[in-house]
Amino acid sequence: MNPAGESIDLTAAEFALLGVLLDHPQIVIARGRLMELAGVRNAPSSDRSIDVLISRLRRKLRHGSEPAPIVTVRRVGYMFSSAVERR
Repeated sequence: MNPAGESIDLTAAEFALLGVLLDHPQIVIARGRLMELAGVRNAPSSDRSIDVLISRLRRKLRHGSEPAPIVTVRRVGYMFSSAVERR
């Protein structure tokens, strides 16, 4: 759900990627490792499929003028920048 309490439709790949990011909050994960952990098809690290998935997730997780909590760390990978609380 988004901050407004509305459901967000995710593809299986987006869901898997978000799960990996939420399991490793505030930790930078290399693109190749993200692909591996999320089960995104095996491809060379130069493959941009992970970038497309991140872009889609950001668009779906953005709320109003607030950006999605997924940060690009140039030349390294991506990070979920918010703290995650498990219940």
